[in-house]
Amino acid sequence: MNSDQHRSLVYRETAVSVGINMALSGLFFLLIFGVADRIFVRDLVIDFLPQGLAIGFMATLIPGLIVHRRLGHGALRSVGLRLFVRALLSALVAALLLGGAAALLLAMLTGETIAFLPALAIKLLFGAIAALLVTPGAVRAALRRPVGALDA
Repeated sequence: MNSDQHRSLVYRETAVSVGINMALSGLFFLLIFGVADRIFVRDLVIDFLPQGLAIGFMATLIPGLIVHRRLGHGALRSVGLRLFVRALLSALVAALLLGGAAALLLAMLTGETIAFLPALAIKLLFGAIAALLVTPGAVRAALRRPVGALDA
């Protein structure tokens, strides 16, 4: 695979990840908060942490598996611990840095409650931004070094 193909793969996987994470963010928002007129900001703030964890984990794991398969590095069962650890670390960073920054910003810029549509838009935007920041690095890491057992 040449560098143009790598770049194309990074863009494609990032676009797919952004779309999927926005859709999942919207779905979970509706499941957690329903369609109330007003949403408590403290509840949105708290929800950024698990949302960041989930996006960080899945936006690393799934593209890593896809790249592994696409490059023909063997059976998916051979993916091993390295990709899982990479996904866990991405999840922690996304939750703490991205989720923390979003929570702090939202808490500083709003009152006690926020209307339904702006709250939904914020959660969708967070899902898109988190995927946009996490996925390209995950794809590039998988392209640089095929995942597998803990071999060096």
